[in-house]
Amino acid sequence: MSPDTTPSPDKGTQDGPPESTGLGKLWRELKRRHVVRVAMVYAIVGWIVMQVAGLTFEGFGIPIWAFRFVMLMVILGFPISVVLAWAFELTPEGVKTTKTARVAHPDSHMDVSHAKKRSWLAYAVGAAVPTLIFAIFALIFYIRSDGDPELTSEDRSIAVLPFDNRSNREEDQFFTDGIHDDLLTQISRIKDIKTISRTSVMVYKGTTKNMKTIGEELGVKWLLEGGIQRGGEEIRINAQLIEASSDAHLWAEKYTRPLTVENIFEIQNEIVTLITDSLEAVISPEEKKQLEKLPTDNLAALEAYFKGKESRMKESRVGLEEAIIHFEEAISLDPDFALAQALLGQSILLHIPFSGLPIDQETAKAEPHILKALELDDKLGEAYATLGLLHEEQGDPDRAEVAYKKAIELNPNNTYAYEEYAEFLSNRVGPTPEVAALFQKAYELDPKHDLAYQRLRARFVVLGQLEEALELTKSWVTERPESPLPHRRLGNLYNSNLGRFDDAIVSFRNQLDLDPTAQNVNLGLSWCYARLGDTQKAIWWIDRYLETQQDPLLSGQMKSRKLKLAGDNEAKAQIVREALKQYPRDDELLYHLTDIELASGQTDTIRSLWEQAYPNFFEPSPEFEWSSRWIAKDVARVLIATGDREQANRLIRETVAVVNSVTPRISTLHFEAVMHAIVKDDRKALDAIRRFLNSGGSPYDLMLEDDLKRFESNPEYQTMAEKRKAELAIQLKRIREMEANGELPPIPDLPAN
Repeated sequence: MSPDTTPSPDKGTQDGPPESTGLGKLWRELKRRHVVRVAMVYAIVGWIVMQVAGLTFEGFGIPIWAFRFVMLMVILGFPISVVLAWAFELTPEGVKTTKTARVAHPDSHMDVSHAKKRSWLAYAVGAAVPTLIFAIFALIFYIRSDGDPELTSEDRSIAVLPFDNRSNREEDQFFTDGIHDDLLTQISRIKDIKTISRTSVMVYKGTTKNMKTIGEELGVKWLLEGGIQRGGEEIRINAQLIEASSDAHLWAEKYTRPLTVENIFEIQNEIVTLITDSLEAVISPEEKKQLEKLPTDNLAALEAYFKGKESRMKESRVGLEEAIIHFEEAISLDPDFALAQALLGQSILLHIPFSGLPIDQETAKAEPHILKALELDDKLGEAYATLGLLHEEQGDPDRAEVAYKKAIELNPNNTYAYEEYAEFLSNRVGPTPEVAALFQKAYELDPKHDLAYQRLRARFVVLGQLEEALELTKSWVTERPESPLPHRRLGNLYNSNLGRFDDAIVSFRNQLDLDPTAQNVNLGLSWCYARLGDTQKAIWWIDRYLETQQDPLLSGQMKSRKLKLAGDNEAKAQIVREALKQYPRDDELLYHLTDIELASGQTDTIRSLWEQAYPNFFEPSPEFEWSSRWIAKDVARVLIATGDREQANRLIRETVAVVNSVTPRISTLHFEAVMHAIVKDDRKALDAIRRFLNSGGSPYDLMLEDDLKRFESNPEYQTMAEKRKAELAIQLKRIREMEANGELPPIPDLPAN
């Protein structure tokens, strides 16, 4: 009789409960079916898979929500693998259900090799399932994030609607608006998300429009709305992401934390992360690093910064002066507050046209703040946009262009950078399709701002679509009659592009009535009266401008223009020579002196001044741009006067080609007429004059050019000019009648500096 080998009822196995118990039998069965081995291997491999996904997904641009989804699938796959290990076995005939396998191969007769195969199958199942989950979903998410043709920029477009101030205290409104603006700015730094600017979303503050309508008007798929309550030492922020077309809430979150700067920005970062995950947006490591930066740890500095941004939005002299005060307070509390430094510099520069203060003085005041901002944060798009404006004011276009491009690269949702760069390029290379595209982009990012009309108008003008520009600007005036800017832009359109100088005067007077601090409107009115042939009134408006203008360069330029209109060359020469001592490269001052010196035969003197200022124009292969066309014109005059006709012809030929590469307009035709007149090509000059006058140009403008004055005795010119002068006489009569009848707004007192 063989010895009894059956374990006693109370004797358990080494790694499980007593086999005579229910748990013991279950444990033995789990081991026999290799469920334990499958579970252990699955857990180990699943953990490794999640570690690998966490380390690699971000580098491949796969969104964080995809990692979470893979992790969830690995977790859910665990019980499925266990069930499969329990239900199926590997037999010599293949994989069968456990019940079938047991009948065909009872345990006592199963050979060793088959048992080993079952062991390896257990390991393989435990390792393969999580690995397959990782591989399949990683591939899917990588392909989708890298090139899904159905995923467009509109799918990743969002507008952050104004947040509600739920503290019910009016003094907290700036705080609510500040956090809203800062959150919007954070989102706008993510290149993969199209973000509508704050000025457009603020239109919907307190709106009763539904989400679908707002989404359609702003051209976005997603809307974020929320509210902020500041109470005592706590702050409560809630936010919800809504699909505009369906008004469906994708998620809603509430945050209640102690009121600290750190908590405010931590909440913002959490909201931004939720948005990027929901929109499947790719966020680069550099963008992530930038978002995690704490701009300031001083709550009082943050509040002053919020107030400054609120004042900056007014876009007026008073608003900018208030903004400067608030930003100065912010940096006095925290000198390392880069955003406050950048916007202080920007506000100082934008204030220059309103103040009439010397440009050099104001740029010198703004520059340290801009450079400090970049020293503190060299990835700050706002600082680079302001640096571009600074370099423009300093007369350094190459560095300005680099700065503007960098601003857009760092923040492709920066409307201000697009618009400033478009204006810059328009002046430098002319009205090109690239300029039109930049204005269009600025409009799309900020379609409800006052300036949205301006951007579309500018795009139409660049493309030569003047009637479309006129209708759009009229609509703007109708919609915002209390705003001076639409009236100003309408006046510019009538004056510079359409030759309707009477209508321009009406628009400029409306602007002046709404904003008496506007300095340049005086010059606009002066141009209009000069083009109508009323020299006396033109000089009066220049004098008004000069009374408040403190910049010596601008004063010198306008005094020279005034004396040119008056025909006082002797006084003009004295003023120009004095101004040139301080600004020897100013082309407008040199232009005025050129008239005088050529008339008196001082050709060598004026050539020497031009050569010192612009030596490249005297080289065999001069390089110049659209912005240099008038310089090329004056240099050509000097070259001919000094016997260098070949170089003059080269300049004229190449410059006219540059000008003719854009859509013809009043200013380009004026230029073309002068250039042909310089080289005595009267046929081409008269043709350009004809087109100039038919486009709305003024013969009074032409006769200010010394090289065109000889055409006054030309019969063909006389016929064309008299016809246009008769039309302008009607315009002037209308304006004088309106002035006499009090139909124009009264001229306001000059503002005190």
